[in-house]
Amino acid sequence: MSGAMRVKQLYSKYQQNQDLIAIGAYVKGSDPDTDQAIKLMPNIKSFLQQGLKESFTIDQSLEELVAAMT
Repeated sequence: MSGAMRVKQLYSKYQQNQDLIAIGAYVKGSDPDTDQAIKLMPNIKSFLQQGLKESFTIDQSLEELVAAMT
């Protein structure tokens, strides 16, 4: 699976469980993808946010995407 597809999948999984996560009702270990999404969400959000004066090449974007997954 490509990095972009994996980020999309994890972001979607997080969104599906956001209410449970927010109120502390999500039980860690009940879904490995949700666990990974919770762990990586700060990196994913950082990757998705770009300042108004920032610009990146496609290669830089791909490097940042890979970094978000670690």
